Amino acid sequence: MTCVDPPRGRLLSRHAKVAPLVAGDQCDRYQLVHQVAQGGMANVWLARLRSKHGFERLVALKTILPAFADDPKFRRMFLDEARIASRINHAHVAPIFDLGECNGNLYLVMEWIDGDSLANLARAAEAHPGKFPLPLVLKVLADACAGLHAAHELRDEGGRALDVVHRDVSPHNILVSATGIVKVIDFGVAKARVRMAEETSIGTVKGKLHYLAPERALGMPADRRADVWSVGAVLYRVLAGRPTYRGPDERSILDQLVSGVLPDVLPPGFPNSVQRLVSKALAPNPRDRFATAADLQRALEAAIHGLGVTVTARDIADFMAARLGESLTLRRFAVSTALESIDQSLTLRAARPATSEGDRIFFEPRLESTLPPARVTVQALPTPFGPARSTAPSTPPRTTFVEVFRSALQALGAVSFGVVGVAVLHWALFSAAEPVRLQPAPPIAALASNWATPVAHRAPALPPPPCAASSYVKVADLALEGRAHSVETGPPKKAKQKRWHPRPWAAPGPALQRQPERPALPQTSAPLLAQASTSHSTRAKKRIVIDDGF
Repeated sequence: MTCVDPPRGRLLSRHAKVAPLVAGDQCDRYQLVHQVAQGGMANVWLARLRSKHGFERLVALKTILPAFADDPKFRRMFLDEARIASRINHAHVAPIFDLGECNGNLYLVMEWIDGDSLANLARAAEAHPGKFPLPLVLKVLADACAGLHAAHELRDEGGRALDVVHRDVSPHNILVSATGIVKVIDFGVAKARVRMAEETSIGTVKGKLHYLAPERALGMPADRRADVWSVGAVLYRVLAGRPTYRGPDERSILDQLVSGVLPDVLPPGFPNSVQRLVSKALAPNPRDRFATAADLQRALEAAIHGLGVTVTARDIADFMAARLGESLTLRRFAVSTALESIDQSLTLRAARPATSEGDRIFFEPRLESTLPPARVTVQALPTPFGPARSTAPSTPPRTTFVEVFRSALQALGAVSFGVVGVAVLHWALFSAAEPVRLQPAPPIAALASNWATPVAHRAPALPPPPCAASSYVKVADLALEGRAHSVETGPPKKAKQKRWHPRPWAAPGPALQRQPERPALPQTSAPLLAQASTSHSTRAKKRIVIDDGF
C-alpha cells in the first residue's frame, strides 16, 4: 500500500517515531477530513472515500496514537480488533470495511455514524425536565444486547465458537444514529480465542471501572456474562443518574465492587419489573445473572411491553433531534465546510501545474496570484476545525520582485544611516574646538646668537602666549627631527599629560608676568644649532619659547 509522504515541519510527539496524521492527508483511497474523537489508544477520523466515476462515501477511520504506533503490543491489539469485529455481521454492530497502514500508522475503516454516543445523549437529557423516557432507554439497551449477542455467538470457518467478550461495554461505546439505529463499537480490548495479543497480565484490568464486572475486577476468567453485568451498569447509570458504586477514589469503588455488596436500588418511581431486571443483571455472582445477552434483551423488551407502549427507531430519532438536534446540525455544517475546503484545494491543483510527483498536492504560485509566496497544500487551507497546518517546501521558493525591492530599500537605509553617523562624529571631533594658532618664529640662527650673547645684553624675552599664570608653555621647533609642531601645557612633566586647547568660551587667566632671564646656552649646543640653522634655512620661521630644561 502506498501513501502520501509526511509533510515536512510536522512535529512528532516525545515518544513517537511515526509522523501524526493531519486533516487533508491521503491514506490510500481515504482522505482525512476531521478528527472526531481520541481515546487512550486510538484516534477516530472522519474520512472520505473517493472512487471512479465520481463515487464518494464518508467513513470513520480509526488509527493508533502516534505514541503507540510502533509498539508491537498495541499493534497486535489493533489487529485483533480488526480480525474480530470484521467477522461480526449484525445491524447493531458497527461494521469494519478495510484495514491498512499509512506511514507506519495502522488504520481501520468503519461505518460513519451520523449521531452521538449514549453518554452524550443521556447527559443532554438530564438537562431537560422530561429527562430520558424509560421506554426509550430500555429500547436502546435492548438493541445493544442484540449486537453483543451476535458477537458472543461468533464462530470461525470450522463452526467452532470464538468465545468473544467485549469487556468494554459502556455508554461511550454505544452509538445512537440520527435515524434511531443503535450500534456497538470498539472491540479493541475484546477477548477471543483467535487473539494474537497475550491475555491481560496479573494486576492489570482492561475496561472502565464503573462498568467492570466483579469477576473481572478479581482477575478471574470472564465470559459473556461479564458483558451482561456491564449492560446492567449502563442501565443503572442512565436511570438513576449515578454510577452503581460511588466513593472518594477508585480504590474505595473497587473494594465495594469485589465485596459482593449489591448496588443501591433504583430511585422510587420505576416499575417493579425494571427493578428486578436491574438487580438480576447486576448480581455479583455470574450464575445469578442472565445467562446470555439475548435473555437480557428479551427481558428488556418484556418490560417495554409491560409499560403498554411500542417503541421504534423513529421514536429514538425524534428524541435525538429534540435533545441533540442543534449539535448534530453544527457538526454537519462543519463537515460540509471541510469537504468544500478540500474540494477547493483539488480545484487549485487542477488549475495549476503540480511541482512534485506522487499524491502530495503542491502548487507553484505565480507573481500575479493572490496566494501567498509559498507552496500550498491541502492542509494549508483554512478549515472550521482549527488552524490549518502548512507544509514546508522541499526546495527554496522563488524570489519575487517585491522581496528584492524591499531588500534594496533596507540596504540603502543602512548605508544612509552610516554616512550620517560618520558626519556627526567628524563634526564632534574636529569642528567643535578652535585650532591652536602659533606665531611665526625667528630664524634659528638669531636665537643662537641671542643665547650666545651675555644676559645683560640679551634682547628682552617675548611675552608668553595667553594661558594660566600657573602654567608654562613649551613650544619646540620639531623640524629638527622632521615632525610637526606640538603644544603641551601643565606643570613640569613627570607623567603624560593631556593636551590643552583654548576654547572660545574659556575664561581668560590672570595677567602674565615676564619670564625670568634664562641662563646662557651651553657651549656644546652652539655648533648643533648653527648646523641646524644652515640645513633648515628654507623652513617657515616660528617664535620659540624654551624653558630651562631644554
